[in-house]
Order: sequence, then C-alpha cells, then structure tokens
Amino acid sequence: MGQLGNKLAFFMRILSILLFLAFNLPVLKAQWKKIPLRTQSSFRSIRNLGDLILIGGTQGTIVKSNDRGKTWKIIQISGAEKLDFRDIVILNKNEILCMSAGLSQNNAAKIFKSNDSGEHWELVFEIKESGYFFDALLWDPKSKNGLIMGDPIDNQFTFIEIKEMGTQYQVKKFKKFPPLLVREAAFAASGSSILALKNRLIMVTGGAKVARVIESQQNNMDDWRVKSEIVQADSSTGFFSIGKKNNKELMVAGGNYLQINTSKTPILNSKDGGETWVSIPLNANFYIEKILWAKPFWIFTGPAKSMAFNPKTNQWANIGESHFHNISLIGDKIFGVGSKGQLAYISLHQIKELFLSKE
Repeated sequence: MGQLGNKLAFFMRILSILLFLAFNLPVLKAQWKKIPLRTQSSFRSIRNLGDLILIGGTQGTIVKSNDRGKTWKIIQISGAEKLDFRDIVILNKNEILCMSAGLSQNNAAKIFKSNDSGEHWELVFEIKESGYFFDALLWDPKSKNGLIMGDPIDNQFTFIEIKEMGTQYQVKKFKKFPPLLVREAAFAASGSSILALKNRLIMVTGGAKVARVIESQQNNMDDWRVKSEIVQADSSTGFFSIGKKNNKELMVAGGNYLQINTSKTPILNSKDGGETWVSIPLNANFYIEKILWAKPFWIFTGPAKSMAFNPKTNQWANIGESHFHNISLIGDKIFGVGSKGQLAYISLHQIKELFLSKE
C-alpha cells in the first residue's frame, strides 16, 4: 500500500502540473519580450518604413533599427537635449522628420530633419511666436505634402502645411471650422489625435466639457463639421487616439491621463468613414493612448495595460503586462514604447492564441 500511495501521490503532482500549464499557458505565451536599451528617455513616437524603425523620445533622443528590430542604435540630436520628440514621419528610406512637442516660448516648437536614415539631424523649422504647441505630424506620400497640428491659439487650432520634402512650412487657416469649446484642445500623447483619410482629415479632442470628433468634408479640406460630442470630459479627459482599419472603419478612444487604471470614456466605432459613431462593448476599462489595427484585431494600449479586441466575436483579451504610450505593427510583431526607455514586442501569433484559448 505504501508503494501504491507514493505512486498515486506522484501521479497527482504530475496531473496538477499539467492542469496548471493547461490553464496558464496561453497567458504565459502572451508576454511582451523586452528589448533593453541604455537610455532612460521616455518614448511616445514610433514609425517604420520597411526594415527601418524610428523611435522618438525625451532628451532629444532618437532610437533606430535598420533590420526590423534585431539591433538598435541610440542617437542624441545635438542641441535638442531638452526636447521631447512626440511624433515622427518617414518620408522615404533616407528622409525623416521628427516633431518636438513643447511650448514655442520655451523654444520647443521645432521640426528636425534627417537625410541619411536618422543618423544625422538638422533643425529645419521653428516657431518662436508665443502660444504654439505641436500635437501631431502627418505626411501624404502621394502628394508629398504634410501637416502639423497644434493646440488652439485665439480659439482656433493651429495647422502648418509642410511642402518640398519638409523644407517649406506655412501656417494654414481653414475657412470653416466649428467654434471651439472652453479649454478644448488635442492631446499629444501618441501623435494619433488626427488621421488622414482619402481627401479629408479627422481629429479628436479633449480638455473641455465634452470630447469631440471633428472632420473635414469629403474633397473640401476647408469645411469642417462636428460628428460626435457625446462624451463628458474635463481638462485631463477626452479622446486621445483615432485609428483606422481602412477608409471606412475607424476607432476612437481615450480616457483620463491622471487615472490610468480606469476609464469612463467610451470607445467609438465608425463603419462609414466617420459619418456616424457608435460605442462598442467597453471591456477595456483603462486610459488608452493609442489604437492600432493589426489584422484581425484592434489593439489598445496605455501606460496601465494593453488589450486586443476581436470585432467579429466582440471578444476582448488582455495582452499581458505593458506600460506603453505608443505601439506600431511591424511585420508580424507589435512593438510598444513607453517611459524610462521601455521597448518591447509581442507577436500576432501570441495574441491569436489568447483568443483561441477562449473558444
């Protein structure tokens, strides 16, 4: 009986281990793989073109990879040690623009350009007139024109056109734009508060009594309309990001950056290019800074966590622990960046396994 008892105990231990693995393996697989960097800069911008990846952060720091994330190089832009690079656009494999988010009166409203894939940079544009604060940077590869969006001055959002491959800049005023609410602005959290669609623009706001979605009309950039203003907001609350699956299906989200572990701000979905918006099931109860479409999922991230949403099944999945301000799909991996030099990635295959484990 003693030998039988020992065998039974051994069998039960093996069974308990197998059961533990069966219930926890999907979670173990859904872990972000950290990439150590020798910097404490905080990152909020990440872009890629082919194998080239650029990350922008505080202390005038640029991090780049030429091999889709296998190796990384840290670059400090001379004279930019006090700047925070919140957005980047890659014009082509050689030419890149990066945007500093900060008050113009503090010498922080600047655009730098690289002509050698991010190795060297020069200041190409700066506004010293008081009141400017850049929030996002857009680039249209077809027209080869871009746009800087900034906080309001004199009750109007500021826009600056970019031409000639980032060498010419001119203040742009749209003829018809809705009156702004008290304290209404756009957040520069991840450079994703404005989105370019075919022949028009869509932006999201916060900081006022309600958060709004404001869009230019089809083929008429001078005529803007409010499409949604249903969300109660305040100075630290509103919509922070807009993402797109295609020119028809869009997603908007946000929250309160002072309360990162909870959110009363709904996630809005449009399936008609932004004409109408509806709420989706709010299982992502946290402050969201960036939305990303990574077929077949919507990915939401913020400094509290990251989650994936399957629009076909209306299912949510927690994508492990993360503390990111921005994410980007590069190949079959999602790269995330955050404070204190955080850089990590997770594969779409791992996320798919999470949803398979729920079925």
